[in-house]
Amino acid sequence: MEFTLADAEQALRFIDPDLARDDWAKVFMAVKSEFGADGFDLVDAWSKGGSNYDAVAVRDTWKSIKPGGGVGIGTLIHHAKQAGWAPEKREFTPEEKARYAKEQAERKARRLAAEEKERLFREQMYAVVADGARALIDELSGHEPAPSEYLDKKHVRAFGVFVAARSVLFVVNEQAMTANVITGEAAIKDFFRSGAADLDYVSVRIFAGALL
Repeated sequence: MEFTLADAEQALRFIDPDLARDDWAKVFMAVKSEFGADGFDLVDAWSKGGSNYDAVAVRDTWKSIKPGGGVGIGTLIHHAKQAGWAPEKREFTPEEKARYAKEQAERKARRLAAEEKERLFREQMYAVVADGARALIDELSGHEPAPSEYLDKKHVRAFGVFVAARSVLFVVNEQAMTANVITGEAAIKDFFRSGAADLDYVSVRIFAGALL
């Protein structure tokens, strides 16, 4: 079945953009899996028809969708058909069929390349985070563990766990591909004042009196 951007636009007209959050995100995934970056304007325009349109949520949701997410264009077609959409029956000329086949092959090649790029990136990030975790353990092991009210209530000792006695930040930067440990009240305050914690590609975990 030939399914073009124009077909997707028609199908989306039948789907209520005020879907439950999970289903709404799956429509994004379906469009992105089939059309890649070319599909963003389509889902953005569709989402604007909803009662709670949020441009930031649209952008962030689209950006968060990774290649090979497991949701394909069939999800979009399913929702549209349930809402009453029927694919337009038309005959394609040999030239149109050839053009569509070429576009589909190009999209598939781009999708596979993106999936491989994402796989390699995740492998590298796993190694970066593992090194950072070892640095975190090394940092905390140099300090005396803090008392734990939770463990005291349970009348057990901290076998195999460590109670952090001081605040420690574990910062993962996917853009720079780094995982850093930040300790000390002044350094932690400086980090948050810098605004780095608000960046899309930075994740922060705070350990303060935590069981590790």
